[in-house]
This record gives sequence, structure tokens and C-alpha cells, in this order.
Amino acid sequence: MRGLRARSPVTVGRDHELLQIRTAVEQATARQGRALFVTGEAGIGKTRLGAVAAGVAAELDVPVLRGRAGTLGAAMPLRPFSEALAAHLRDGHDHVLEQLGGYREVLTRLVPGLSETGQVRRQLSIAVLAEAILRFLAELGRDRGCLLVLDDLHAADAETLAVVDYLVDNLVGQPVLILGTLRSQTGPALELATAAQGRGVAEILELYRLPQEQTAELAAGMLDVPAGEIPAAVLEQLWSSSAGVPFVVEEVLREFAHSGQLVASPAGWQALGELRAGVPAAVVHSVGSRTSSLGARSRQLLSVAAVLGPRFSLRVVETATEADQREMVTTLRAGIAAQLVTADVPAPDWYAFRHPLTAEALLAQLTNIERAEYSRQAAEAIESLHPQLEDDWCALAASLRMASGETDRAAVLFAQAGQRAYQAGALQSAVQLFHQALDAGIATPAARADLIAALLVAQRAAGRFERLDDVQDALEKLRADSLPGPRLATLYAYLAVNRNDLSAHELALAHLATARELLGDRAGDAETAPVDVSAAAIVLNQPGPDRLQRGIALARRAADAAARVPLPEIACEAWQWLGILARPYDLDEAYGYFDQAERFATTYQLPTEVIQSQVLKAGITFLADGRRTELEAVQARALIAGAIPMAVGLSGTIALQRVMSGDYQAAAQILTTELATATRIKLGHVESYLQVVQAVLAAHQGRRAEMEAALIAHEPTAGNGPFGLSYSLGLARSFCSLLHEERGRAEDELARVVAFEADNPTTMHLSGPGGMALLLGVLAGRLRQEHLNAATERPTGTLRWNLQFVRLAEAVLHGRAGQTERAAESLAQAQEASALFPMARHLGHRLVAPEAIEHGWGDPAQLLEAAERYFHDHGVPAPARACRRLLKDLGVPVRRRRENHDRVPADLRSLGVSVREFEVLDQLAVYGGSNRAIAERLFISPRTLEKHVASLITKTAQADRTALRRYAERLLSLEQDI
Repeated sequence: MRGLRARSPVTVGRDHELLQIRTAVEQATARQGRALFVTGEAGIGKTRLGAVAAGVAAELDVPVLRGRAGTLGAAMPLRPFSEALAAHLRDGHDHVLEQLGGYREVLTRLVPGLSETGQVRRQLSIAVLAEAILRFLAELGRDRGCLLVLDDLHAADAETLAVVDYLVDNLVGQPVLILGTLRSQTGPALELATAAQGRGVAEILELYRLPQEQTAELAAGMLDVPAGEIPAAVLEQLWSSSAGVPFVVEEVLREFAHSGQLVASPAGWQALGELRAGVPAAVVHSVGSRTSSLGARSRQLLSVAAVLGPRFSLRVVETATEADQREMVTTLRAGIAAQLVTADVPAPDWYAFRHPLTAEALLAQLTNIERAEYSRQAAEAIESLHPQLEDDWCALAASLRMASGETDRAAVLFAQAGQRAYQAGALQSAVQLFHQALDAGIATPAARADLIAALLVAQRAAGRFERLDDVQDALEKLRADSLPGPRLATLYAYLAVNRNDLSAHELALAHLATARELLGDRAGDAETAPVDVSAAAIVLNQPGPDRLQRGIALARRAADAAARVPLPEIACEAWQWLGILARPYDLDEAYGYFDQAERFATTYQLPTEVIQSQVLKAGITFLADGRRTELEAVQARALIAGAIPMAVGLSGTIALQRVMSGDYQAAAQILTTELATATRIKLGHVESYLQVVQAVLAAHQGRRAEMEAALIAHEPTAGNGPFGLSYSLGLARSFCSLLHEERGRAEDELARVVAFEADNPTTMHLSGPGGMALLLGVLAGRLRQEHLNAATERPTGTLRWNLQFVRLAEAVLHGRAGQTERAAESLAQAQEASALFPMARHLGHRLVAPEAIEHGWGDPAQLLEAAERYFHDHGVPAPARACRRLLKDLGVPVRRRRENHDRVPADLRSLGVSVREFEVLDQLAVYGGSNRAIAERLFISPRTLEKHVASLITKTAQADRTALRRYAERLLSLEQDI
């Protein structure tokens, strides 16, 4: 028989959980990723099970990453992921990074040394960071799976939980198993795990207390004897004292052995005297008795360590207690021998209590006065050793100052920690820390003003608009404290933008009015610039025909003031707004503003603003010449810089250019990939834009059902986003209507866009009013030369997409005036502009061909033949039929097109229904109406249509035309469901 073991060599009572873990690891190797959450009370064995899972993975040669939350008194944002990735990369797995593209730079947020550009990506969406982690894990486990163990999630920060939530939702098809451990106590972590299990993307393994027989088995493992050889009194007392909690079982056994109540002899383990222990005082008593035996000085040292949390820095404890190295070494050796503390890898200066309950037991023995004094000593030691309060030291010092009753100092440190978290991109933690600072109470009005400003900026960036009424009350108190009006004005402007983002527009305008009132006549540039930029953002969300002009005035004033101070971020934002607002008036001027923003951002080392300005400049180039070269070049730079949201947004514009240029397959591939990415990383505005582009893709192929489905998906934000009405009607629905030969419907849709933009000018330039609406208006006789002249004088009329329609409208007017040569010249110019846009090119030719035929300009037969062939080859039958009808009227031989036999459903083919008869049936289902109306759509005579209807009634065994229409509607509904 050996002595008492540190822990049992076998895992007792967890066979079911171990089987599930092994199965999950094996499934990860087969790309069947999943998440497991191990829950239970403190001491139940969650961390032990995580270690066993790591051992199972190692047996299967599966890489293991492990990180832990809550290792200090204050949670460090994203620490578990930083710890897991840093440790793994130190072991020589950096080859995985080479496959990540721009996401490598994103991971510099967690491991700064990864950057290839020398810059660390701080201001990043948590979703983007989570996507980078997911891609890292997927690449690491590509061939053999991987396991990520996250311990103590109940103590995790908001950012860590947000990343975990994202990861567990996106593990399907990935070679990744995530195993998280957390206490089964009400809180964000348990809510996350429960919700994930409810969604079917994770499973909770709740650990329960061991029954009496398994408690004996656990004790037998520690005592290295069969359970039957343990004295019955020991087992009885062990069970009553521990209630089956494994950690308490181990602690009570150690207490029995340490106190001499349980001793080893040649005859086996023997109990001496009456065994004493209490629950839950058993742990407290055990820890207390062992620390008492170390002496008063060692007990003090460990108590100071306990106020730091489950994990502590040796140097901080030494400084706080003024201990010398010999005292610390003696205490640590004794603590390790007594199973109280253990070395904390990989940092040599760090140690950890063997279990969080150990630290809690030490704290439970302190009086309130002792705890406050030890917290003060620890805080002073931290500030002495780390005067810059780098990393998570600031938040820990703030918590210690709060515990010591020094609320003023705590408030200052919480505010400082919040600012650090904000700069590091940990926005949720920043908001929480700022609120803690506000609740603790900042002494001076000026400091409170700085805190509120930081809080409002962080809340907007984080999308968390909580306690705005409390903030408003705090601002009113600052007014009562006579804070200078201009300073208060900035705060009210920030509050206004927060309200505006919540769609509380009336409150936003009221706060903005208050800000203007407080500015007064003597405010300086530093105060007016933030107010004007905020006002520009709010004004642009207000309806009105002059909103662009008001926005321009506000943005220009803000840009000039911010440049003089300087306020680099505000200056860049203002210049970018100026460029966006100038686009409808002068493209060169807009480009100049974007260029100015880029140069200013470069000077002040603002990489995000640099990329954003380059994106906007590339957009100008695309609008002007219709090409995507600059868009793709900037996207590559954005990926290298790790600016993932901008890169994904650019994909939408690149896909739009692909649609316009007729490369539908490439556009579909881009949209499928990037929509999934935008959805996963919660880029709501980008997702909305991509859905509109997806609708445009369907519309430009005449696929109305697909178009409407995409617009329905976009509907929740269609009314608020800039692409809602302008692009959904102007670039999608109206174009689709024209491809269905429904010109009246297209004109109505474009009329709605024109009316909306007349009352509410937008910065959208491809939505129809500048191009297609002009052409249709000229064809209908509503618009004349003066309207054309006005269109060509506006920058929107010179954009390549719009220019093709402007030149066609010009050709029509020249032809009507008898100027056939000038009409032919305008047609040639339209063809040059439309060379990049084949679908629009042939649609335009189909639309103007009747005019060319009637007035004798151009070569309408050649135009119609090319258009008919293109429409037919691309599965757009309605304009193809229209072209054939016009060619027939010209006397040009027309090839009969019946190659679309496969479009007829098999059931109808078996009844002998022809392609033309199916087209009639389709029109009946969708539009109904008279035979004459359907005949006009299909370019056949009413008499021919009547014959097709009669044939269909016979073949489908329907009673009459009404019954045939109902049959067609049911059939179409079934086809869409399929």
C-alpha cells in the first residue's frame, strides 16, 4: 500500500459522459463537428472531464487546444482563445496560418505576434474574429479533426461568450469539437449553453453528485486500496461530509490524513478516534487547517493570493505582503505539498489554487476588514509593479479598489480599463466596464463627462443601447453641475446618435436640439465637429427633398473643424460623407474627398479609415467605367489587412458588376459564399446588400420567383437600408418586368422610384431614374429632348450603366426628328457603352427596334437577330418571342424555337402537352385574364390561343377554361414547392 494519492487515477461515475466525449472526438475526425457543454456545481469534476477529453483526443492523434476563463479576479476579454492559440502556435503549428488569407491578420487581436504587416487588428467585429477562429480550427483539423477545450466559461467575459455562441452555431461539417465547462448556476454562460442545446447545435452533459458506492470507489483510488479495505467509519463520514462532490471527497480525505484521523499501517488504512468534518464547511475546515499548519505568515500570503483570484502572480503577492523570496518559496513548497496550490503553466511567475473552491475557502475565513485591507495591498502592489496597468491588470486593480472601499479610485480604473477594452475591440466588455465606472461614481464633472462620452461611443460600436435613460439623467446632473455647455453638447450629440440608431427619431432630434442650444456662439472646433457629424448622420435618416444638401453642409463644416483641431477620425468620417453625398453632383469632386480622407488617415495611421477610403474610391471607378478591376484590387488589400467586413461588402459590389456583365454563374458563386459569411459573422447591413444583389441576379435572368424570394429575405431591413426601394424596384423588379415583356408594369415600378427619390434624394446611382426610366419615358412619349438634356448634364447620366440607355433614348429622339444619321451615331455610342452589359444591351435593342424600323435608322434586323439568339440561349423566352415577332414583320426568316421541351413537367409531357401549350398554361396560372391579353404576351393571335386552350382542356380532362386555370395554379404551386 502506498500513501495518499493526489487524486484518483480513474474517473469514477462518468462512463456515460466519457462515451459521449469519445464519440464526439471520433465524429470530429469525420468532419461532423459539434459542441459539448459539461455543467455542474463547483468541485463536481468538470475540469477533470475536460482533461480526460484531451487525453482521448491525444490517443486518436487529434490536436488539442485549451484555454481557461476567469483566471484572474477580473475577466480578461477573450483570454481563453488567446491562451489556446498562443500555446498551440508555440508548439510549431504556424503553418496553418498560411492558409487563412486575410483572417491571419484578424487573429493578431488574440496573438499580436502573428501580424505580417506589423499592425494589430484591434477594432474588429467579434463575429469577424469568431469566423477567423473557426477557420483556424477547421484548417488545423482538416485531416484529423481537432478539440478545443474551454474551461470555466461561467467566469468568461461577454466577448468570449459571443465567440463561443458563434462557433457552436457553425460547426456543422467542420472537423472541430468544442468542449466547454461551466458551473450550473444562472448566468450568461448557462443561458448560452441551454439556448444552443435548444437549437440542436450543442449538447449539455450535466454532472451529478456521486452515489455512495461511487464515492467509496473514488476514495479507494486515492487510498490505493480496494473499497472494501477502507474503514466503514471513514466511508460513512466521507459520504455524509462530501455529499458525493468529488472535490470535497478528495479534500475531506486529505483532512483526515493531515489531521491524523486516518493513518496508513501495515494492516491497511485505520481510523483513529472520532472523525469530524462538516458540509459545506468541510472544504473551508480542510483548507483552513492545512493553511494554519503552514504558519500565520504563510496563511497571510495565501490569503492575499486568494483576493487576486484562482490564479495569482508571485511578484504581486511578494510586493503586497513585503515578503522576501525565502518566505515565498517556503510557502509555495508547503502549499504544493498540502495540495493547495500548483504551478500555472506556461508562465513561471504564476501559480494557481488547485481548485477555485480553495481560494473561496480562504476568503471565507477572512473578516471584512481583513479582506478590504488585503485587497488594498494587492491593488497597490499591482499599480507599483505595473504602472501602465497593461493587459488585464487595470480591470483587476479596479475590482480590488472596489473591494477595499476606494470607490473613487475604482471608478477611475474601471473607466481606464473600459477605454483599454474599447481600443482592443472588446466592445461588450468596454460597455460593462464603463457602466461599472459610472455606478462606482466619478468624482469630478469633467471626468464623468469623459466617461459618458466613452460609454456612448462604445455602446454604439457594440450595438448595445442600454440604460440610455440613465445616461440622459447623468447628463442632466452634469448640467446642474455647471459643466461647460460646449462639452455637454458633444455628449448630447452622441446620445442623439444612439437614440437614432434605435429608431427613436423624435428623441434623437430633441437631443440634437439640446446640443445646438448648449453649443452657444463661442464653441470651438473640437466641440462643433462631433455635433455636426452626428447631425449629418441623423439628418440623412430623415425624409425630405433637401436632406442631401443639409447633410453636405453639416459634413463639410465638421470636416473643416476636425482638420483644424485635429480630430482625425471625425475628419475622415466627414470627408467620406462628403464624397458619398457629392456623387450625384460631381464624380471628380467625390473622388477628391475620398482621396483627402485617405491621405489624412495615412498621416494619422488609421488603417481602417485608409481601407474604407480606398473602397469608396474604387466604387467611383466602378460607377464611371463599369469595370471591377479596382474593386478586386482594394478587396485584396482589405483581406491582407484583415478588414473582413469591408472585404465581404466589396464582394457584393463585385457580384453586382458580374451580374451587369452577364457572368451570372460567377455572381451566384460569390453571393452564395459571402451571404453565408455575412450571416455567420452578423454583418446585418452587408447581408441586406447581398440579398438585394441576389435579387438583381435573379431579375436579370427573368427569374421572378427567385427575385421575390430574395427580396422577401431582404424585407426586414428593406425599408431602412439604402438599397431598399431604389434597387429592389429600380434595378431588380423593373428589369425583370421588361424581361417578361411587361413594359407597363416596369414603367409603374420605375415611376415609384422616381417619385421617391424626388422627395427623398439618395446616393443610389444605378436604380433607373438616370437611365432606364429615361428611355422608357422617351419611348412612351412622356419625355422629350429637354429631359434628355437634363439627364446628360447630371453625373448619373454619364455612368456607363446609365449611359447606354441615355444614348438609346437620344437615338429614338433623333429618329423621330428625321435625323437618321445622328440616330445611328447615338446607337453606336450606346453599343460602345453597353459592350460590358450583354443582357441590358440586347434588352435595349429589343426596346428601340420598333422605333428603328418605323423611322429607318440603324440595322434593326441585325439587332433583333442577335438579341433573339442571346435571349433564347439564356432562357429568357418573352423578349425572344418579341424579337421573333418583329423579325417576322420585317419579312426576315425566323427559326422556330422548340428546344425547351425539358421545361414541360414530365406529367404534362406524358399527356402530350407541347412547349407552346405549357407556356399558355403558365400564363393562365400567373396572370389569368382574357385570351387576347395572354395572346399579346405570347405574340400569337387570339384565335391561335383559343385553339391551345381547347387542346389543354381536352388533354388535362378539365371541364372548362376556369377549371383549367385552377389546374394550372395548382400545378405551378406544386412546381414552386418542389
